[in-house]
Amino acid sequence: MRKVFNILIWLIIISGIIFALYFMGIRQSKIKCDEFSIIIDYNDSEPLISKEEIKIQINKIIDTIEGKQISNIPILEIETVLNKNPIIQKADIYSTLDGKLKVKILQKHPIIRISNSKNQNIYIDINGSVMPAGKGSPARVIIANGYIHAPVATVKDTNLNNYKILKDLFKIAKIIHKNELLNAQIEQIYVTESDEFELIPKLGNHIIKFGNLNKMERKFKKLIAFYKNGINNDELTKYKVLDLKYTNQVICSK
Repeated sequence: MRKVFNILIWLIIISGIIFALYFMGIRQSKIKCDEFSIIIDYNDSEPLISKEEIKIQINKIIDTIEGKQISNIPILEIETVLNKNPIIQKADIYSTLDGKLKVKILQKHPIIRISNSKNQNIYIDINGSVMPAGKGSPARVIIANGYIHAPVATVKDTNLNNYKILKDLFKIAKIIHKNELLNAQIEQIYVTESDEFELIPKLGNHIIKFGNLNKMERKFKKLIAFYKNGINNDELTKYKVLDLKYTNQVICSK
């Protein structure tokens, strides 16, 4: 008997929830949007997309939002379109019971700008996703240039792995970005004609011969130890080349 009573109680509770949700849905379907806002989280990076650009994308789907019933606003379609924007990491849209519609945007975080031999440019973000670099002020990230022949204007997430040079540049940039000292010191990666890498620092007149990605982590450990313990800034200006390609040492030449 007690078991039957408990089942009845649960049926009443579940029915109540279903009816509450049903009437709430009816009520919300009649609510008009009286406030529409866009919130952009730039993800610790420079702004690469604006609220105006977001509005233009939305207006291609629906010309007016404020004053319309929220049930007549294609929220899922707008969200899908925004999430296809290569600058946006994630877009979320939600409405409130008091008639507010909010668009929340998380921008991607670029860590390297790659300029190929034809002066075509792209960014790659911290997750390895390709971003266009054609509009607005450039983000303050590491620049890679030199003998880069990959057709970056047509590179997308789906075919990035087809280009070894771009994958290698991303690997180097990711390590530099994650290390506070390296991120403060290195501003450019130059690709030589033999597909080796040279790092250009912000301080000093030297270049850092990095070679290929063989023993990459060990080379960076040597460079970090050298900057921390090996030499001061005044002495550093005397050198033209720091070579990391030799085992367990940094070769300096004037």
